Amino acid sequence: MTDFINLTNRFCQAACTSGAELAMLFSESGTYHDGFCGEFIGRAAITDMIDNHFRRDAEGFIWKMSEPAMSDGIGYARYRFGYTSKIAGRTGTRVVFAGMGRFRLEGDLIAHYT
Repeated sequence: MTDFINLTNRFCQAACTSGAELAMLFSESGTYHDGFCGEFIGRAAITDMIDNHFRRDAEGFIWKMSEPAMSDGIGYARYRFGYTSKIAGRTGTRVVFAGMGRFRLEGDLIAHYT
C-alpha cells in the first residue's frame, strides 16, 4: 500500500507541474482517460495532454488524493482537484472539484488511469 500511496503523490505532483514527469509514471502504452479532454494513449500523448491541453486552459493547479485502496493491481483514491481558468469569459475563476481515480497497474507503472 505504501508504494501505491507514493505513486498517487507523485502522480498529483507531476500532473500539476510536468507532462513529461507524469508520462514517466505510465507504461509505454499507458492510457490516461480524462473526463474533460478525452483519452490519451502513450507517454507522448500524456505529455501533450498536460503541457498543451491542461496548461492551455488553466493554471495554478492543485491535486490531492486521499483514502487510497489497492488490490490485485487495481487502485482507487478519492481526489480534490483545482485550477484557475484561462478560458475567455472565465479567466481568473477558481475551479475545484472532487472525484475518484482508478489506477490499473502493470508492475510499478500505470497501465490505465481514469
